[in-house]
Amino acid sequence: MRPFEAMLARHAQTVFLNPRTFAGPLSIDGRPVTAMWDASMQPGGAGEAMYGVNVERRLLLALAAELPTRPVSGQELVVDDVYWTVGPVRDCEGILEIELSRNLS
Repeated sequence: MRPFEAMLARHAQTVFLNPRTFAGPLSIDGRPVTAMWDASMQPGGAGEAMYGVNVERRLLLALAAELPTRPVSGQELVVDDVYWTVGPVRDCEGILEIELSRNLS
């Protein structure tokens, strides 16, 4: 790992997902994980219409080191007692960007 990448990995929790500033504990599959919701994928708080169903999409940012395994597309995750389906997952130097969706209809 190059020095810049190592610095980003060290700062994942202390800067980017700092529990005192941005993030907090969320329950993911019954396990407490430092994470936060990114509201940029939440269109006005309402679901979006897709092929006759009402779907809510959210982006979850979570510390990769606190999850037992990396989620994969199509997997079900339970976040704070709500069932979600995993979409694309990206690892951004120790922070996972997990796209989630759920059917509201």
